[in-house]
Order: sequence, then structure tokens, then C-alpha cells
Amino acid sequence: MGEGKSNTDSGPVTMIIAGWFDPDHAEERTQYIEAAGSIFKKYGSGMVTSYLPTETLVGDFKPDAVALLEWPSAEACRRAFADPEYEKLIPLRDKGLKKVTYTVARKG
Repeated sequence: MGEGKSNTDSGPVTMIIAGWFDPDHAEERTQYIEAAGSIFKKYGSGMVTSYLPTETLVGDFKPDAVALLEWPSAEACRRAFADPEYEKLIPLRDKGLKKVTYTVARKG
């Protein structure tokens, strides 16, 4: 979210999350996902669906999991990520996930 504001500031948005797991830290990943989900709900987020990718046809995008979350606005996403309770979870996130991306998108 540190990239700055965009034209997604008003109206609902979808967050696309891609995660690459650290197999040695599954417990931390689970703790992070559960706690982050509770914080995200505080800001109006809800799970749309999640996927376990099975094949990449073009490119090198090969996450272990992809999830879609609905949010009331991009600003709600930014507020959730700036929440002090969420910031406390960053060490768990960084231990349980080798890499993670959070992308805010709107229907085009």
C-alpha cells in the first residue's frame, strides 16, 4: 500500500493477495492469517474466495495461494494496514510467508 493513493479511493475494491509459504513456519502463517482476518473485518473487508494455483501457463508467477478480499474502499485497506494491531502482526507475516503481495484492484 506504500505506493500512494490511486483512483481506487472511492467505492468498493478487491484486494488480490498472493502468498508464497515458508514451510518451516506454518504455525506463524496460520496465526497471522487468523489475526489479520479479524483486523481486516474491522475495516469492512470480507473474503470472496481463495485458490491454490496448480499451473502457470505463462510467466513465473507461482504463489502457493491466492485470495480475493472485498473492501468498501482503497482507503479502508490503507487504514487496516496502518492499524497498530496489524503492524504488530508483521513479524508473524514475514516469518510465515517467504513473499506476499497485496494488490488493490477495481473492476474495469
